[in-house]
Amino acid sequence: MYQLKNVSVNQRMSEETTCFVADLYRNGVKIISVSNRGYGGSHNYDEYVKGSLAEADVYAKSLPNAIYCGRILSSDLDSLVDTLLNEYLLEKDAKKYLKKFCFKDEGNLYTLKADPNCPKSEAWLKAKYPNAVIMRDVQTVVAHLRAGQS
Repeated sequence: MYQLKNVSVNQRMSEETTCFVADLYRNGVKIISVSNRGYGGSHNYDEYVKGSLAEADVYAKSLPNAIYCGRILSSDLDSLVDTLLNEYLLEKDAKKYLKKFCFKDEGNLYTLKADPNCPKSEAWLKAKYPNAVIMRDVQTVVAHLRAGQS
């Protein structure tokens, strides 16, 4: 339903929060520009579509609360955008992993400077690391990264 597009992150400017600019889309329609200067605090919003900010806020508040370090965090538009931004960043990282020969062994991700589709690399990997699992798609790597493993 909601997704971020046109995301630009500036890690060098990120201090307390992630410094970024993005467009929030609902059902494929650009409705809100969202940004954060990275100094901490809430995100900044500008509507492209009148009334979309209030509608998105109502939707975000209807989502289940999150539990973090034993504390209940209520859902709001900032938390929805944070979740969408984190997913975007995870997918971006996963795509970087998959540009190389990526595999998982003993709970960790590794990459080799080899063609991901090379049969010789796959044979070498199976001989050297018999329990290794070759990672071939973005969602599998994202699931691994989301679990907090390296």
